[in-house]
Amino acid sequence: MLHKIKHHEVSKRKIYIEMACGERLVANNSRSSRTARALRHHKYRKTCRHCRVSDEDLNNFLTKTSENASIVKVKVVSAPIIRKALPKSVSRAPKPLENPESAQALVNASGSASEPAMAKSAVSSPVPVPVPVPALTRSRVERLETLLIPGDKISLNAGMLFRELESELLARRKDDMQRIYAEERENYLGKLERDITKFFVERGFLEIKSPILIPAEYIERMGIDSDTELSKQVFRVDKNFCLRPMLAPNLYNYLRKLDKVLPDPIKIFEIGPCYRKESEGKEHLEEFTMLNFCQMGSGCTRENLEAIIKEFLDYMKIDFEIVGDSSTSPTGSENHLSPLRFQTFNRKVF
Repeated sequence: MLHKIKHHEVSKRKIYIEMACGERLVANNSRSSRTARALRHHKYRKTCRHCRVSDEDLNNFLTKTSENASIVKVKVVSAPIIRKALPKSVSRAPKPLENPESAQALVNASGSASEPAMAKSAVSSPVPVPVPVPALTRSRVERLETLLIPGDKISLNAGMLFRELESELLARRKDDMQRIYAEERENYLGKLERDITKFFVERGFLEIKSPILIPAEYIERMGIDSDTELSKQVFRVDKNFCLRPMLAPNLYNYLRKLDKVLPDPIKIFEIGPCYRKESEGKEHLEEFTMLNFCQMGSGCTRENLEAIIKEFLDYMKIDFEIVGDSSTSPTGSENHLSPLRFQTFNRKVF
């Protein structure tokens, strides 16, 4: 592959080369290295389509000056796939209607005369050694994972180059965008929120839309003081206000007010953006969408809560299992309702 060099640095033993397409190459600083021999003899198979090698640059590469200052043109031919040349009597399989005995005799009769030719062909036509595909770096794997969706039947370990995988996935996402514009025209996240809203409204929950900017005292009421880890992740606007790190502070405030107005039981939910100073990689964004539902009054039992969660996860077609459940408090009180912890397996549901 012939690239266009953007920048290079030379050390005592290595040469660090950066291509115009972004690829990086480390070559041995030696005239006897494979890279040096290829450049010295003007060998290449094809040019990089991302580097946009001009005809003038290609002409300068193919033109070499001999010691007497004469110009010599080097003609480059694409390297064909080399295969062993076998005699016709060996390489051609007998037809189904041929006599097997006569076909075998023909092979034996012609095989002795063509053995020298086979040996000579095997020596003069070396078998090309396949070049191993370089392993994907962590940053490239993360880049490809951002382009993948659950419907993609493509493996990152298929032995394809990074550029080929990226181009294939980008082409698929462009086709998806054109299909969405022509057929659906719905944002997937918005569609998901509408499906969740339909589920809870049909089961008697009231949808809430609360402010994103909340008083800092709402956070302190939930026991999140300056000593807790979550307090360090809160985006504070000033000493009195902050961006909500979760939906619970506003919902609990709504429960307290609606208790005086709505009949028993009170059931509310909210879907909205929250903000945290996350630092745990691409799986944790600083802005994310959260779902929170609350029920207060009669029927607020562990069995009822567990049934709603199971029904919701089944409705969203999310595989799950309960990984934590304790019906008593750490002090032994049976009236304490400890939280259920669910482990989901297919997080990408849209």
